[in-house]
Amino acid sequence: MISPFKPITREEAAEILSVSLSTLDNMIASRAMPAPVSLNGSRRKYWHPELFYGWLDRELRQDASKTGELQEASFRGNPSKPLGRKSAPAMGIAERARARNAARIGKLNEEGA
Repeated sequence: MISPFKPITREEAAEILSVSLSTLDNMIASRAMPAPVSLNGSRRKYWHPELFYGWLDRELRQDASKTGELQEASFRGNPSKPLGRKSAPAMGIAERARARNAARIGKLNEEGA
């Protein structure tokens, strides 16, 4: 038996990622995230929850490892002072959204521990 699920709408995806609808559209257009699909020619588009959360999990895990590498490289003689915003490498919309979400999840994990 197939278990029921609720497809994720564009509005819900933007809320989950804490981004605007236009930022979400830019992420889709730049292929930073999987594109939603329409059902029976409907104008509404959806993500299957497993596809959406699978993508999000991979992105956050990938960015978490990159974030650790950047933090280690950012210590220039003063380990208590991380790399500032001005010296950080330029990041695109999708990378900033991923970094924000990774930080939020990290805080939630710390609070839950």
